[in-house]
Amino acid sequence: MKSSSLLLLVALLLHCFHADSYPVYYHFWGKINCPKNYLKYIVLLKEWDKSDFDYWRYGPVQEEILSYSYDITYSTTEHEDGDYYDLSLGIRHTCTSDGSEKLYEFLPKPQDGSGYIGYFNKWNK
Repeated sequence: MKSSSLLLLVALLLHCFHADSYPVYYHFWGKINCPKNYLKYIVLLKEWDKSDFDYWRYGPVQEEILSYSYDITYSTTEHEDGDYYDLSLGIRHTCTSDGSEKLYEFLPKPQDGSGYIGYFNKWNK
């Protein structure tokens, strides 16, 4: 095989592997309803993908006085068509009767109306 043909083949393969690779962005925001005047909390994001790699991404610890709001962004790069990511948003907070920490975890609803709570296709940004 000629070297120019080999270079063309390598360039084509590289294009195929990177053609569908682009970042996907998620943005979650809201408020925490807590009757206390002071609250310490942290917003977390957990991702599950095809590699079965399950972990929490920690945001900065917030120590605030009313109102308690959170705003977190997350981005990932997808390489294959049809990939789904299971994203779980969690809030570790001290809004308890004794001031101890508690983790509240929930799955947001998808924006496409598919009914699969917590599952986001790469087109849902």
